[in-house]
Amino acid sequence: MPDLLSVPPTHLQLSREQVLWLTEQIAQHPGEEVCGLIAGRGATAARFIAIPNRSQTPQTHFQMDENKLFQALKSIDDAQETLLATYHTHPKPHSASRPSQADIVTLGRDWPHTLHVIAVHKQRDLHLKAWHIAPDEVISVPITVDSALSPPVIQERLSSAQQVAIILATILSVALVVIIAITLLPPPPDLTLPLR
Repeated sequence: MPDLLSVPPTHLQLSREQVLWLTEQIAQHPGEEVCGLIAGRGATAARFIAIPNRSQTPQTHFQMDENKLFQALKSIDDAQETLLATYHTHPKPHSASRPSQADIVTLGRDWPHTLHVIAVHKQRDLHLKAWHIAPDEVISVPITVDSALSPPVIQERLSSAQQVAIILATILSVALVVIIAITLLPPPPDLTLPLR
């Protein structure tokens, strides 16, 4: 069996080509969860290994084909790589790239020593997030893409309402600080008194 990390990496390094490959996999299976493994060394992914989803409801769940999973784990072992992460997608565009309750139960139980990457394709952007699912907590783990170009992995953007709220909160905070500063100033000297 492949080397299983006793503690998952604190970050995951992907290549631009790997992210583009995952984007293509999602396009080939619209409306279905795509799943597989990520193998590599340290925190750097060497390859993604696609495994067919054998779930009875692939639109909302994934279950890796057991035979292909065994073959993938053997190939990771033969290459002297480490199983860094599992990956799967949430196919609905309004889905979040965070683990569902079912993901937390299943992945935390079956894969406690690996990261779990969840991908959501929203319009032209691929949102990727990695998670470490421990028995008592779910921890977000950063993903970096080694590309000099702007990476295709986009952090979730703030909505217009959120942007306006942040701007208004900033303006109100500055105004409040100015008002407090003015009220704390000592009173001005009385300049109408004659000098002695």
